[in-house]
Amino acid sequence: MRKKIFFGLIIFCFILGIFLNTGFSLAEEGIGGDKTVEQLNEEIRAKQSEIDALREKISAYEKSLGEERAKSSSLKSQISILETQINKKEAEIKLNEEEIQETELQIKKTGEDLDRTAKDIQDKQDKISKF
Repeated sequence: MRKKIFFGLIIFCFILGIFLNTGFSLAEEGIGGDKTVEQLNEEIRAKQSEIDALREKISAYEKSLGEERAKSSSLKSQISILETQINKKEAEIKLNEEEIQETELQIKKTGEDLDRTAKDIQDKQDKISKF
């Protein structure tokens, strides 16, 4: 029981560290980066593909765990189960990282959209004021 709590706490701290680290990099880059909306859309699509692949990988690990548990409880089988659980957790961590990166890209894209809309509004206001 203590091991589960300890392992869960380590994973939480790791994910929190990743989140805080990527948050700082966002602040350094700024929301209005040099990327176009199309480039951001392409990056978002790529992240979504990576996320889908990771979800499939996690599903395969879960299936493998079920199969290993059904086998005899020999030491070799238990080691295999532990290795598969480690692989699954690593894939889940990678999935969380990818989802965070995708969210960051969505935020950048929204910022670009807002900047473009604000510029369009300003241009229209300038045209109206000329009349």
